Amino acid sequence: MNVLASLDRSASGVASSNINVTAQNLSTSAGAALTAGGGTLTGAVAGAVVTGTPVTVDGFAFQGGAGALAKNDPAAAPGTLTALVAGDEVELNIGTVAGRYVVQEGDTADSLVSGLKNSLTANGLSDSDFTLTLAAGALSVANNTNEGAAISVSATRGTGGLAGLNTIDVATDPASALQDIEAMLQTSIDAAASFGSSQKRIDIQSDFVGQLTDALKTGIGAMVDTDMEEASARLQALQVQQQLSTQALSIANQQPQGLLSLFR
Repeated sequence: MNVLASLDRSASGVASSNINVTAQNLSTSAGAALTAGGGTLTGAVAGAVVTGTPVTVDGFAFQGGAGALAKNDPAAAPGTLTALVAGDEVELNIGTVAGRYVVQEGDTADSLVSGLKNSLTANGLSDSDFTLTLAAGALSVANNTNEGAAISVSATRGTGGLAGLNTIDVATDPASALQDIEAMLQTSIDAAASFGSSQKRIDIQSDFVGQLTDALKTGIGAMVDTDMEEASARLQALQVQQQLSTQALSIANQQPQGLLSLFR
């Protein structure tokens, strides 16, 4: 959602500036799986001994080119389940460790790879055990150990930040449940922080516009007062001129009368 921040006048015309408020999806919806023309974003490779040989999954291009577009960008097509836009969630599972990353506006291939790596290592996988690369829309995953590990990858759009509530099972896997709860808490905190940041920007802009409006009103009032003072000064000058004219006429009328009195 865009909030009008200002109207900027330039030689070419008037343009608007907006404050973007990013929507936060905290629903429990599982979202829709994404597909791509060159392959599928939902694939799985059976556990096998893979040493340095990457498994490649196609379809990880971004809508609009090298960087991820916002869902509300005119060039984006969020209803088309191909390629990635901001808000899409990518999940990569290596063995029993899952890494998740939510695409942000402006993300590049490096951003996506870095986000998945950080998530996997945060969940217990050593960064020396795997290698991730993303080029030309193809995600390559290499298992650098001599142990078989099942590798699967998926991407969804419209996934709610609290979708994990549907799959939490503290009876069979309390450790994973705790990790999921921590992740959802962080998601809620991030959503609140995002809204708080947007609210602060709007409040600052509102205060600025209010102060600017007050300054304009004060300036207009000063200009009106100046105009009134100028008009008053002109009126006084006209009155003085009228008085001087009256006195001059009076003096002029008195001089002939003085001359006539000499002949009496």
